[in-house]
Parts: sequence; C-alpha cells; structure tokens
Amino acid sequence: MQPLPKTIANSLIQELVEKVSRSRYFLEEDFAWHQMVRKARPLQSERRYQWDGVMGLLYTYVMRFDEAEACLRNSLALHGSDVPVLNLMQGLIEAGRFVKAQEHFSSYGRPNRGSFTILLPLALECCAFRVLSSYIDEAEKMNLEIPDIHTPLRSVIRLLDQHGISDQDIAAHMEAAAEVLRRRRIRVVLKRSLAGSEQAPELFTICFVAPLEPAEIFKMNIELAELEDELQIKKSLVFDVAFVQANQSDVYTDGSAVSFAEEE
Repeated sequence: MQPLPKTIANSLIQELVEKVSRSRYFLEEDFAWHQMVRKARPLQSERRYQWDGVMGLLYTYVMRFDEAEACLRNSLALHGSDVPVLNLMQGLIEAGRFVKAQEHFSSYGRPNRGSFTILLPLALECCAFRVLSSYIDEAEKMNLEIPDIHTPLRSVIRLLDQHGISDQDIAAHMEAAAEVLRRRRIRVVLKRSLAGSEQAPELFTICFVAPLEPAEIFKMNIELAELEDELQIKKSLVFDVAFVQANQSDVYTDGSAVSFAEEE
C-alpha cells in the first residue's frame, strides 16, 4: 500500500488496515476501536464524506453492516469520486452482500465513468461476470489497458449459460457461505479462479477460505449445504461454493485499496 497524504482520514485508514490485515476475523468494539471513532470525529463537520467513509469502514469491520452500508452510501452521495465508489463495493463484499455488490458494479463500473479499472478485481470477487464481460468489450473499444481475463471469463460464462446459472444465482450461494462465516466472525476471503481445473474443466467452484482445522471446515460445508436447502437456493452439478482451509499464501481483503487522499 502506498503512503497516503497525512490527513486525519488517511491516518485512521492506515491504522485500521494494519489492525485488519493482522486478523482473519472481524474486530471487536474494543477501546482501540472507540478511540479510532473519537479520532475521526473532527471529520464530521469538516469533511462529511470522509467521516461517513471512515465510519463505514469502522462499522464494517465490527460487523455492523447496516450502519456501514448507510455510511458508505452517504459518502458516495456526498462525493461521487472513485474513492467512495470503491469503498462501498469493498464494504458490500466484506459484508457478504454480493447481489448488492453486483448491482453497484453495474451502476458504477461502466468504462466511460472512469472507475472500471479499480472496480474490476472486485467485480470478479462478487462474480458480476456478465456485466463485466460486456464492460470489457466497451473498454477494449476505448483502448483501455485491462488484464488478460476475457478468454477464461467467457469460458465460465458459456458453462454457466449452458446450465441456466445466473450471476445472481451464484451470489445467492455466496451470501449463504458468508452467513456461515459470520456465525464464526470470520471475514469473507475468496480464492479467485475463473476456470475449472484441468481435472474438472466442467466444474466451476468458488472457495471461501477459513482459518480453521479440516474437521471444522467439513462441518462448515455441511452447515452451508443445510442453509442452502433451508433458503431453497438452486443447486447445480457444474457450480459449487465450498470452504477450504487457509494457508500462508492466501491474500486477504485488508482495505489496502482504500484511500481518502484529499480530493476537491
């Protein structure tokens, strides 16, 4: 993460990033958390969009997701730049609100709006595949530099189309998995993959990482299957969501994309 300009908002974001990046679990509303809220208080009157942005992230990491979303949306309404656009999408994903994250990308990710490049990784994370594919077509016509992902992305879309699986269907499975994680205060972390393995090219699996022993991972997968049945979520032979054990190479969403650099 590049050093940010020394502002109240940025110093708080860096402090929050350091705390979150050390943990695979959501934070507690402890003294340190309340101290960060107090440090942010001057922003409430001086730069309201930054206050709402900082509070949105602070609420996110203690699982107060409704308040977090309200703050992040207000920050975006007050200052419609890349930063609030990015923070809201990241907050929705951390909260496990993947359908809303897909909708947000559809609204703000179009290449001609200017936020496409910074939102692209999060579009993959929330599985907004169809909209992303159409936006990549637009970006290519505009000669924008983008990662070479369109071929594997189209391959996954073809597989899902053949079996009648929508991006919203995928999001429903992912939201159920996020609920299982929340019950244990574990943060949402995904292993990103756009293609099936060589051994199973016709199977697309989304893996959520959990810092637990194999026996507990097994229990979580059983719990997820039961929750999907309870919620009457449509299942498929070619698509699945599962929990896997964490390892040192796993990359966590730690807020490193978040910035509150001074904007006028």
